[in-house]
Amino acid sequence: AWLFFHVRWRTTNMRMLGGEQGPLEHEWLHGCDHELFKRLNLKPYKKEDIEIWTTYQGMWKMNDVASDTKMPIRQIPVEQVVANRELFCEIIDYLTHGRVKYDDRLLDMIYSWVWTPFRGEQPLRALPKELRDDWPSWKVDAFDKLVSVEAQDCYRQLGYKL
Repeated sequence: AWLFFHVRWRTTNMRMLGGEQGPLEHEWLHGCDHELFKRLNLKPYKKEDIEIWTTYQGMWKMNDVASDTKMPIRQIPVEQVVANRELFCEIIDYLTHGRVKYDDRLLDMIYSWVWTPFRGEQPLRALPKELRDDWPSWKVDAFDKLVSVEAQDCYRQLGYKL
């Protein structure tokens, strides 16, 4: 589901107003390894094919989980935090050394926003299996070529079904 939101954020121009293209231009110039994508014989794209190149970019970034999971810190998938208020409060307690507490009213408000990723947007509930089942063949091919076996194993260890 993260990949869906990564691509969605970019295809909606990162919520820039008035035609501002700076952030997207930066992603195109500095955030993508276009030569790698070409060498791997992935589906060709042009600059205006934002969904394609940002999908590749996101899949490549997914490999970062392999180094992240080697860090001596607890790894908590966001889906667990979204589903478990107690875990959310435990994390806040840890991060603030017990100085911040949320009452039930505030937690109700926080958790009412879970399916609305950004202010002003429509609520959206993305089901990962459905998203993956709808992938066209070029995305399946790209995932197999871009996301390392090590990274895929790390995601599985965190409880993700790939």
